Amino acid sequence: MRNCQACQSDLPENARFCPQCGEKVFEETLTCPDCGAENGINTKFCFHCGIKFFNETNPPQLELELDLESNLTPPETEREIEFDINIPPKKESKPDTEINDIFEENRLEDIQKFIFEKFTLAFKERIESEHNPNAYTDYLKHFNDSDFKKGFDYRIKQLSEQIQKRRESGQQKGEDAILQKAFDESLDYFIIHYCKELNEIDLPEAILKHQNTNLNDIDLAQMILDYLDFENEDEAVYLDFIIMPIQKLKNASKSFLFPEHQEKILFICDQSVLGSCKEGVAMTEKGLYWKALFEKPNKVLYQDLKEIKRQEDWITINGNFFNVNQSLNLKLLKLLKKLKSLMNDE
Repeated sequence: MRNCQACQSDLPENARFCPQCGEKVFEETLTCPDCGAENGINTKFCFHCGIKFFNETNPPQLELELDLESNLTPPETEREIEFDINIPPKKESKPDTEINDIFEENRLEDIQKFIFEKFTLAFKERIESEHNPNAYTDYLKHFNDSDFKKGFDYRIKQLSEQIQKRRESGQQKGEDAILQKAFDESLDYFIIHYCKELNEIDLPEAILKHQNTNLNDIDLAQMILDYLDFENEDEAVYLDFIIMPIQKLKNASKSFLFPEHQEKILFICDQSVLGSCKEGVAMTEKGLYWKALFEKPNKVLYQDLKEIKRQEDWITINGNFFNVNQSLNLKLLKLLKKLKSLMNDE
């Protein structure tokens, strides 16, 4: 019995589409010479083992082999490993094919290529902005070798159909935001689940449960705790202000924590050298407050978040210096990006 190329479900005899995922069944197949798996006739890589093969319509192209033992610079290695995402080849039109069907098919193919190019840029930007840029090719190889890639091929197809429908109805506005949200959530899942050995900083899996949420549905306090993962940090953090030493609370309120009347405080993190809480970080239901040693106090409301960037060992928030430790810096960066996204969705 044959199996679906997309989801590996058993296919009924003479099936034209997979009953599980809806993927079209190839009438002509190409047998992988390495593992024996059946692939679409125009497929460039075996979906099962990843070996590259070609036919007359896909002539071989010269490629450099990646020497994992060499000390190549990142730009050279980037040219040697490329994304292996299945974009359907352009089909030749038949004489009896209606002209509207041809245009529709070409549009969908172009959209898939457009989304793939966008994702390629998003992937690289994510590694460079949140992880080790020198490990870019390692992350890329993980992507191509992972089970995640097979599902993401189908995700690109879904996004292409969604974008095509929006364009046909004249709703191109917001297209980039839809794709960016889909890319962010897919990359979070891939990096957290499939790249543990590459990540210099462990990111909590609890982050993933806040995907596909909107501002009205979130439990802000819980989301902040899930992202910042204080249980795996060494910082002095207070969540219960009844047991927090009163003098520390007073020092924080005089030094950097200036909430509005009845603005709920969610946590206070003491960053002072002597434990006085004159320097530290706090988050409320409305914003982030912090003060570093020898620096002035800072505040940013979630609705005013514009730019959150990772620097060498610190981050900047709307251009203002912020530093606790490398682990919390990254977790806070991801949290603030998520809050910014939620605010922009409103």
